[in-house]
Amino acid sequence: MNPFTEDEFYFSNYFDLDIQYVPFNEIDKVKWNSCVHYAVNSEVSGYYWWLKAVVKEWDAVIEGDYESVLPLFFKRDVWGRKVLYHPPLLGKIGIQSIHILSRKRIVSMLEYLPEVAGMHMKLNEMNVLPPDFPHPSNQFLAQRILLNKPLQTLRAAYADGIPDLIQTDMPPGYFFQVMMKPEEIVDFCKSTGQLPYGEHEAMRVFYNLLHRGTLVSNVILDENQKPVALLVITYHLKKIKVLLSAQNKKGKELKAIYRLYDHLFNLHQNKPMMFEFFPGDRQIALDLGAEEYVYWEINSSDMPGKWSKWLEKITVFN
Repeated sequence: MNPFTEDEFYFSNYFDLDIQYVPFNEIDKVKWNSCVHYAVNSEVSGYYWWLKAVVKEWDAVIEGDYESVLPLFFKRDVWGRKVLYHPPLLGKIGIQSIHILSRKRIVSMLEYLPEVAGMHMKLNEMNVLPPDFPHPSNQFLAQRILLNKPLQTLRAAYADGIPDLIQTDMPPGYFFQVMMKPEEIVDFCKSTGQLPYGEHEAMRVFYNLLHRGTLVSNVILDENQKPVALLVITYHLKKIKVLLSAQNKKGKELKAIYRLYDHLFNLHQNKPMMFEFFPGDRQIALDLGAEEYVYWEINSSDMPGKWSKWLEKITVFN
């Protein structure tokens, strides 16, 4: 659904768009960050410093004087072919723009995608792909909740049994803590096998967020002051985004992730903030009254063609 009026939509399609492909060494860092900050669909992981913390360099498709930006990440596959990929820890980015993300703007910028052997891109929800988009794409669901309600109202939307669960007392000696060091966060997630990102990339991003005062870890500690579960969040404009969700055996027995989400809702109730759940916590999010929304991913590969060409070169087939 187009979030803008019909007049706005057609006005944005009336003029030709000034779009160009820009290599990494020509990207203006200040203008890039300005576009991301003021974009109608701003994503914190789209900032130059965040991208730089995760990948060494990237190219971009840019509209005008950095009115819209689309980062492109490349690597070589096992056959040495150039592919477009989506690095972990970036979330859903896609095109970020200070303008209306009309069909013309989206299609025009995506037309600049290079010819590569494979392609994987996670797009921001406002990057709506048209039915005639030439590359294979899929729709996926993510979960969020608006926190502009009192906690009692938020809890009224929980699934049966969840309110009783989270209000049950924790074992003696267990308590909530608001902050852990990035090293402790990474070590705990590694110990539970629940670190979905590269260790060094995660550390760089976490310390960047910590220096900006927007990294918060919410933890439950046991009677020995050892973590049993954590949620790591960051703040950006009017959004709260969960970057990590992890728990050990004790945490699972305690249903600690449910408790941590409820604890966060309590801290942020009655605030005009959109809360985005961790992608791996879909069922927990639905149990807590979250709504689901659609986002797109571009996924393409010429694997069948590659294999057929490879087989043709084998002597036994000649």
